Amino acid sequence: MSYINLKSAVLFISLFVGTMSFAQIWTLEQCIDTALVNNNAVKILENQNEIALLKNKEVKANLIPKVTANGEYKYFVDLPYQLMPLSVFGGPDGQFKEAQFGVPHNINGNLTIQIPIYSAKLYGAIDKTEIAINTVDLQIQKTKEQIYFEVSALYRNAQLLMNKELFLESSISNTEKVLDNVKQLQEALLATGTDVKKVALQLSILNSQRDQIESKTTQVLNGLKLYMGLSMDFDLAIDPLINLTTTQTYDTKPSLEIGINRFQQELVTADIKSLQKSRYIPDVGIVGYLGTNGYGYDVAPNDFLNFYPLSFVGLKVSYPLFNGTVTNKQISQKRIEHENLQLQEATIVDKTNLGIYNAQENLKVALDQIEIRLAQVALAEEIYSEVDLQHQQGIASTLDVIQADNELRQTKQNYLTAVIESIVADLELQKITGNILK
Repeated sequence: MSYINLKSAVLFISLFVGTMSFAQIWTLEQCIDTALVNNNAVKILENQNEIALLKNKEVKANLIPKVTANGEYKYFVDLPYQLMPLSVFGGPDGQFKEAQFGVPHNINGNLTIQIPIYSAKLYGAIDKTEIAINTVDLQIQKTKEQIYFEVSALYRNAQLLMNKELFLESSISNTEKVLDNVKQLQEALLATGTDVKKVALQLSILNSQRDQIESKTTQVLNGLKLYMGLSMDFDLAIDPLINLTTTQTYDTKPSLEIGINRFQQELVTADIKSLQKSRYIPDVGIVGYLGTNGYGYDVAPNDFLNFYPLSFVGLKVSYPLFNGTVTNKQISQKRIEHENLQLQEATIVDKTNLGIYNAQENLKVALDQIEIRLAQVALAEEIYSEVDLQHQQGIASTLDVIQADNELRQTKQNYLTAVIESIVADLELQKITGNILK
């Protein structure tokens, strides 16, 4: 683990604290926590997780016995006809006589019960819903990782812009002093009107750049508010102090993308197993029936209404003998899907390894640049001080002062950019190696 002491960068990092003391300062951790609680993407996935849990319970509920109550009443205006062969009564073969059977009033009521013992599709559906729950859990973690990364990047970008604005404020202040000095020199006939115009032009350019930075900062903060679930008119003030304390190596943890991919493979495998079992193992269940049938006749003096019980219990077996090779085609499709998911997994592994390598290289380069650019800042400050003193003594030109100030501001910005790049590279490395939410 290597430590970088930023106290040597006394130049600019602790910014805006005094001017923003009236508002609540939001730290990066507070912004991330708020985004994880309020972000709609997380809420949607949490709702999907709840749906997956309920779906699993729904499918398992099919194992519970189902009881149904049925009732029916029919009044036959015309009783149904049946054809009776005359041969039954001693008549000739091939001749029939119509006859009406039954009574006009028919009543029946019953309870039916169904108890599944085994069903390949049912048990396969249970396995799939349990896998789906685990998949949604990983998707929630992945979304939280992405929110953590995006909020951190926006926060760091806003800090960078705020510090750039302060550098511009410092340059504007320096340029205003130079302008006053040049005007005094002009009055003493030691400077020309052109010198005054050059400084005034530089001051105008700096003011314009400051306005552009302010606009960009507002846009970045609005993006941060969106992730945090805050309204656009919310007064969000962030901590401008950029802290770079430590960097470290990270143990690579299983990728969430690979985890999701493997759960998808399990879903396809569960489909294949269910389809294969459905070809050879029949669906078996217990059926029961408890009821009564009522028959009534309403013509006196022979009117009556009698009820007769009807009950049974049995075993129901369903076995597909031939379904036109539909199941075989479905299994073939699922096997191709599984193969594609395996290829995707290999691609994810390669992509992850490349991302880790690139992030490590970016972090190494950024850390090296921090030391180099910090030394450049110190040198640029020394040069500016000397040129400014020489200008006051009439030795250096106005253009020299402007150029020294521009170089000082640029070196400061370069230093901050290297700091931000190192933080983002470290954050990217944490994300790729699975350590961002630890």
